[in-house]
Amino acid sequence: MVDKLLIKLCRQRYFAWTSEPNDLSYIEEIIGKEMAKQLPKLEVGEFVYSYPVRRGCTKVIKVPLFQNESKPELLVTA
Repeated sequence: MVDKLLIKLCRQRYFAWTSEPNDLSYIEEIIGKEMAKQLPKLEVGEFVYSYPVRRGCTKVIKVPLFQNESKPELLVTA
């Protein structure tokens, strides 16, 4: 469950995946119905950013997943 007091204190808000009906109805009041509908559809690395002081500053942000390019070395002991 979303901590409503904490949400009220924050200026910038980041919402990740949720399908909890109570959370969705509360968050809908903050970010709008269309953005709240996207929360259950978010993938890993995606979230909804909201900055209520600036009207219209609510958007889906996608963070690229970390890819480790180097191959781990095997440690062989005899």
